[in-house]
Amino acid sequence: MAVESARGRLWGYGCIVASALLFGVAGTAAKMMFVAAMPPLVMIAVRAMVSAAVLAVIMLALGRPIRARRVDLPFLGELAVWLTLVN
Repeated sequence: MAVESARGRLWGYGCIVASALLFGVAGTAAKMMFVAAMPPLVMIAVRAMVSAAVLAVIMLALGRPIRARRVDLPFLGELAVWLTLVN
């Protein structure tokens, strides 16, 4: 049980570090695209493609797809709408 707890804790720390690194890189990449006079729609498309690629890598690393329960689908749908409106 202690091994599973340590592995889970290590995975969590890894996710935190990866999140911080991606957050920092995203700002730098956006600034570079903005300076290069890239249209906003292209910047959004690039961000969506990179996000999908990172999610695919995470799913491959886990060895199983990320599944949502049927009960959670309305919440995820509302979240998608709000995130679309914010972006």
